[in-house]
Amino acid sequence: MSDTRRLEYKLVHDALLLDVDVIETDARPGAGGEDWAVRIQLQTDAELIKSCAHGLLFVLGALAFNDASPRGDSSQWREPGDQFTATDLMEHLRFEQGTLRLHVAELRGRRVETTIEVQSDGKVRLETANRGKAAVGWVTRLQGKQLLQPAR
Repeated sequence: MSDTRRLEYKLVHDALLLDVDVIETDARPGAGGEDWAVRIQLQTDAELIKSCAHGLLFVLGALAFNDASPRGDSSQWREPGDQFTATDLMEHLRFEQGTLRLHVAELRGRRVETTIEVQSDGKVRLETANRGKAAVGWVTRLQGKQLLQPAR
């Protein structure tokens, strides 16, 4: 197993250590009612988030990427086995004003349009644009934990 793959398994493991509670969900239809903007406020353990934040960002990022559709022409989309990787996480991760932030607009032809912010007090904000209400399902899957088995 490659070092990258080992790291990705560790990130998933770390995310599974967290119990995540939904504090608030705000879903609003976009212009013309065709799509949705979703904001979900989450809370998790402030002590655990210090060591598991990267895992949470990775898992939510992977769920967002895996559900993402192509932008424009779909003929060049979805190479077999294409997955969100630890490298993707690091390329899109920033620390801004005391907040760890993952923002992915588009990645390898997929329209991800997702932002996840994690604060040291365990507050997490997940925002999507033009993704329907998919983010609600990602949180549900994260809370169900058994659905997050890594692909082999």
